[in-house]
Amino acid sequence: MPRSKWLYLPMVLAVALLIDWSSEGPLTRLVLGTAILRINTSPDGASAFLDADLIGTTPLRHQARPGKTVLKLEHPFHPNYVERLELLRGKTKALDITLEPAFGNLEIITNPKSAQLIVDGEEVNERTPVKLSDLPTGTHDVRVFIYGREPITETIAVTPNANITRTYELARVPMGSLTIDKVPTNATARLIGIRQPYEPQMLLPIGSYDVEVSHPGYTTQAFRMAVRQQANTRRIRLEREYGRLSLSIAPPQAVVTIRYDAGSGFRNFEYFDRMQVPTGNVVVRAKALGYRTYERNLTMTMVGLNHNIAMKIFRITPGIEFRDSLRAGGDGPLLKILSEGSFVMGASDGYPDEGPTRAVTVTQPFAIAVYELTRGEYNRFEDLGGEDRVPATNLSWGQVDGYLSWLSRETSYTYRLPSEAEWEYAARAGTTTAYYFGSNADRLCEYENVGDQSMRSQFQKDTIASCNDGVIRLAPVGSFKPNPFGLYDMLGNVHEWVADCWHGNHEGAPSTEKARTSVCNTPGHVVRGGHWFAAPNDARVSFRNVGTKSSGSLGFRVVREL
Repeated sequence: MPRSKWLYLPMVLAVALLIDWSSEGPLTRLVLGTAILRINTSPDGASAFLDADLIGTTPLRHQARPGKTVLKLEHPFHPNYVERLELLRGKTKALDITLEPAFGNLEIITNPKSAQLIVDGEEVNERTPVKLSDLPTGTHDVRVFIYGREPITETIAVTPNANITRTYELARVPMGSLTIDKVPTNATARLIGIRQPYEPQMLLPIGSYDVEVSHPGYTTQAFRMAVRQQANTRRIRLEREYGRLSLSIAPPQAVVTIRYDAGSGFRNFEYFDRMQVPTGNVVVRAKALGYRTYERNLTMTMVGLNHNIAMKIFRITPGIEFRDSLRAGGDGPLLKILSEGSFVMGASDGYPDEGPTRAVTVTQPFAIAVYELTRGEYNRFEDLGGEDRVPATNLSWGQVDGYLSWLSRETSYTYRLPSEAEWEYAARAGTTTAYYFGSNADRLCEYENVGDQSMRSQFQKDTIASCNDGVIRLAPVGSFKPNPFGLYDMLGNVHEWVADCWHGNHEGAPSTEKARTSVCNTPGHVVRGGHWFAAPNDARVSFRNVGTKSSGSLGFRVVREL
């Protein structure tokens, strides 16, 4: 009987070897060897299957049975990957597989609406409700918030072709108002770390905030402010910082003014030796008859400032023409010096706003542009395009002021608009008649571009000059005869802005060349002279009008202080 047991042993071993061979068990692998399969995926984390059997998660290294097999990769955020492989015994097969991108849709709804949305650290331009289409699959950090509400943050998994909707109720947070009572009042208040700019009585969630108050020429103050569920106010008075200003002035008789922020805006102060000046921007200006006006922008520090003023002699010879050089290269407008003098301003037989007539004394010589400012000259400051030699038109009051400021910086001299009195003094050129060439309107076409017979070829107008100047619209400056002072286009081509605020007549006007700018009864400014469409009666020396906005028939000419 024991001998019969040994008869079954070979059969058992044969069956075991067959099973080991078919399953590529330890003995078979030891004797014959296996294939090595290495799989890397981008991204990691894909489940790998060989002939539907899970072999692990990428990245992985797997000993596999040689032969043909099917590899399948499954990833929660990417489409499945399938590939047929042939594995060779004793060989290593390495696969680097980039899984195809996939997308889904995510819709964010909040109550209340218009909440800000940040996805993965990037702010979305739209406000809720927002639908993010074709969002890459994967996990996304989502944050929704609205001022005065509790923010909500969530990590959302977006799977391929998913349509996911999230609805959030944003709860109110307790709020309090914050007001910083600043001295000076135009100081800047800033909430550190808060994107919302400060404004008086602004609402903030209760808590503590770091606040900074600053202003040029003052010591900055930083403090922590507790905001409670009430009206919170704090008064901050900044301490002024000063430096000592010492000027060496030549010639010594020059009148020197210092302009700086006095706390309630910029003001002018007469200089005295070693005066204390607030730190920050300081404008030093010196004037002396026979010298070029001197103006410099300086920066005062607490250390103090020493500065030398060396004014250049300027020979004031009436009738002399000159141009100032520009810092950027080239020259400014052509100017002519007019001397001081007296004249009768206005007209007793004109429109009501031209009276009452009065004697005016121009106390200081000044330089006025020979021509109306051209487009070519204005284009150095701001590009208008168009022909270089025609007047610059369609300019607002702000654009005119911007050009004058730019020209003053470029030349280091003070450029401005003429006062109404200076303009009429220059236009009359010593004459007393309706026009500077007499009282005969039939001669207008010799001297000015106004509404005339040539203009009527394209425009209907009842009252026009009987002559023909050959120009329909704007003419290049200097195309006609000048007035006795050698100034061109004073009564035609375009109206011209002057510095004065509009008043309905000359009552209360100063008896000098000073402009009336202190009180403006209307939003407009005075414009003088006629234009290319003007009737003869509206091209007289005393004619005046009000300008409120830019126009194709309105320009200006500059004055430079001596």
